[in-house]
Amino acid sequence: MNNFKKLSKVLLVATVMSSTAMVSGFDNFTGLKASAQGVASPERAAAATAARIARPKIKSGYGIAERFGKVLRRLQEIMNAEEVNEAGYREVLDILSGQRLDRLNPAEQLSYYNFSAAAEQNLGNMNGALVHYKSILAMDTISYTMRDQMIFVVGQIEFSNANYDEAVKYFYEWLKYAPTPSITQIVMFANIHYSVAVQDGIAPAEAEKNFRAAVEFLNWAIVKSKAEGKEDKEAWYGLLRAIHNNLEEMDEALEYTELLATRWPKKDYWMQLSGLYAQKSSEAGVSEEEGLVYEKKQMVAYELLHRQNLL
Repeated sequence: MNNFKKLSKVLLVATVMSSTAMVSGFDNFTGLKASAQGVASPERAAAATAARIARPKIKSGYGIAERFGKVLRRLQEIMNAEEVNEAGYREVLDILSGQRLDRLNPAEQLSYYNFSAAAEQNLGNMNGALVHYKSILAMDTISYTMRDQMIFVVGQIEFSNANYDEAVKYFYEWLKYAPTPSITQIVMFANIHYSVAVQDGIAPAEAEKNFRAAVEFLNWAIVKSKAEGKEDKEAWYGLLRAIHNNLEEMDEALEYTELLATRWPKKDYWMQLSGLYAQKSSEAGVSEEEGLVYEKKQMVAYELLHRQNLL
């Protein structure tokens, strides 16, 4: 009982301290490894730039014939209508089904596949859209700008279909020619590596490799967002915490949980934080004095939950 009273007295002080001190430490937090060493390196960006320059020139002198031009104008009218609906998209597919691909030149085929993919996508048939996007990629007359765009779109669809190996292949093909990917695109790489890592039946070494890659991309996103004056996202740190939990790296998991609980206070974060403090207090190699510090922090987490009316 005396020990509990002593702890309660410390708890009240620690609660006040924690409400300020725990937050201030994360003002400029950029991840435990503040920069991604491989994918975010200047060398990779320079290699991507060089790869773009080295692409052979594409020659395409094809135009749209008047006959197919009339078909395209009708398709554009339907697709651009203010209240285009399922019937409209089906009409687009019906019109296109009446065209003979072997009579269309490459420019006309590109329009055919683009309209077909757009109609299928709007109808929710992503697999149908995927067939047409891949048909575009099979063409050797499309611009590199369009090719890169199609590769990324195909990667996204394969990812949404849980075809992770295919998605990885397309995303890295795209990254090979992308010196400065956007933050959204970088986070997409992190998500796919995480998804690969948590698949059933994956070998532990392969899972760890993908977890590490996800961490690298997330750190890149964090550093890039801060460099550009943009806000870093709660979800990124939540994913980092999950990754380190999976890797059984409890110090890193604890640090990210502290960040989440202080920047985005939620009941779940404080509960998880309390549990991690309890786990640390009984960890092998932790001295009695260190264990008591973690136990106090565990109590502080519950007290803060109470004061925020989250219990």
